[in-house]
Amino acid sequence: TRESRATGLSGRTRIPDDGGMLFVYPQPQSLVFWMYLCLVDIDVAFLDPQGRVLAVYEMQAEPPPGPGESPGAYRQRLKRYQSPQPGQFALELRAGSLRELGIQVGDKLDLPLAELVRQAR
Repeated sequence: TRESRATGLSGRTRIPDDGGMLFVYPQPQSLVFWMYLCLVDIDVAFLDPQGRVLAVYEMQAEPPPGPGESPGAYRQRLKRYQSPQPGQFALELRAGSLRELGIQVGDKLDLPLAELVRQAR
C-alpha cells in the first residue's frame, strides 16, 4: 500500500541477514527514496518492470532531527536516491547485502513480477 511504501524500514534498529522489503508500485514511475527516520544503513536496488536492476545505492543513515529542527527542515536536508529511469520495484536489504550477493546494474532478478504488480495498491 501507499502507507507501507512510505514507512519502509523507518525506525528499525537492525535488519536481519535474511530480511528486507520489496516495494511494488502499480505502474512504472520515477522512484526517489530517502532515509527518513532510518536508524541503520540500507542497500536499495531499483528495478524496471521486467526485474532488471536500474541502480543500486548504499544509503547511509542520517542524523535524527535536531533540537528545534522543524519536520520540513529535516525532510529538506535528507539525501535523495533516485532511479535513473522509471522503475516499478525497489528492493531494500541490510547494508552490504547487494555487494555480498553480487547484484549490479543490468542484472535481472527472478521474481514473480506479474503477481506482485497484481497485488500492489
